[in-house]
Amino acid sequence: METQSAVLVDDCRYPTEIHSSLRTAVPMNESLVEFNSIAWDNFAPGAREKRVTRDNTSLRLLEFSPPFVEHDWCVKSHAGYVVDGRFSVQFRDRKESFVAGEGILLRGGDSNAHKAIVDQLVVLFLVETHVDG
Repeated sequence: METQSAVLVDDCRYPTEIHSSLRTAVPMNESLVEFNSIAWDNFAPGAREKRVTRDNTSLRLLEFSPPFVEHDWCVKSHAGYVVDGRFSVQFRDRKESFVAGEGILLRGGDSNAHKAIVDQLVVLFLVETHVDG
C-alpha cells in the first residue's frame, strides 16, 4: 500500500501536491478542487494565484490589480473566464478588452504574443494544458 503525503486543514486530511515551488492542498476527492482551502501565492506585485495541477492540466484562480505590469510578451495560449472585473490584452497589433462573464481564448506563439493590461482588480479562472516536449 502506497503512503500518500497529507496535510491537516480544519481537521480534514488533504493530499499534498507540489507544482514548481507552489504547494497546494487538494481534497482527497480526486475530482474536487477546493479553492477556498488553498492559500494565495503572491508571484508578482499586484498578482496572486491559487493553482492546482494534476497530470498535464492546471486550474488557476488569478487576481491582478494595480500595480501589476507584465513587462515581457507572453507566448503561451490561455483559456478561461473573467470571474470579476475587467482587463485588456495588448497584442503587437491591437488591444482587446474583456469583462466579467466573458470567456478568454488566447492563441499561443510568437505571432500571438500578448500582455495583460490591468487598471483595476480582475479575477480570472484559467485552464491550462501542459505538453511535455
